[in-house]
Amino acid sequence: DRNTAGGRMTTDFAQVEKGITVEQTLKSLRKTAKDLEMIYYIYIADRTDKLLGVVSLKDLIIAQPEKEIDEIMHTKLITIPINMDQEQVAKRIARYDFLALPVVDKEGKIKGIITVDDLIDVIREEDTEDMYKFGAAGRHIDNYMSSTPLTLAKHRITWLLILVVTGFISGTIMEEFSFALKNVVSLAFFIPLLMGSGGNAGTQAASVVVRGLAIGEVKLGDIWRVVKKEFLIGITVGTALGILGSVKGTN
Repeated sequence: DRNTAGGRMTTDFAQVEKGITVEQTLKSLRKTAKDLEMIYYIYIADRTDKLLGVVSLKDLIIAQPEKEIDEIMHTKLITIPINMDQEQVAKRIARYDFLALPVVDKEGKIKGIITVDDLIDVIREEDTEDMYKFGAAGRHIDNYMSSTPLTLAKHRITWLLILVVTGFISGTIMEEFSFALKNVVSLAFFIPLLMGSGGNAGTQAASVVVRGLAIGEVKLGDIWRVVKKEFLIGITVGTALGILGSVKGTN
């Protein structure tokens, strides 16, 4: 699957078997380095490809040539399951600040690595998807310029229909209170104020929450906490704006 670690990984990485010396490892790297995407990390595995440890190129350079690779390798490994979603992969690499992480299967066998470069496209795709969701513009189209107007319209019309329906509801509510507008014409002054303030407040809340989802600060399981927090924020901001509006109204 293209959207998982297995679909994003590269198999061009440095791997050696346990038991060889530092000098032998460096000699092996000199032969294969030109064909590898990443040589800063060298992964140590057994004959079945089960991942045992990792050393950096710096570790090799400063180590004694006769030392075995097993003696200097780091065994506390941070790995990526081969079926992990690409968005979670990006977050894991960003969290640990490595240039690359190994991809392993259920048995712990190394299958490839994912580098920071591999994730640039992932981050761009995920950010684009989040922006489309934020703007209620439907599913992301790969090529905007080559898409027909009808195709783009199909992706946008669903949310627009929902907004139209909610607009009808708002209009019905205003109609029910039209008698108040007839009796107190000055109330009409507050209609664009209320609509504008409500829209701006909604945009603020959506921006913060969508960004929180994108960087992992907010999880889908936090929905009720988010609703409660935004409700309290709305009451606080609404009260402040209401006081300001009442001052204007009395004048």
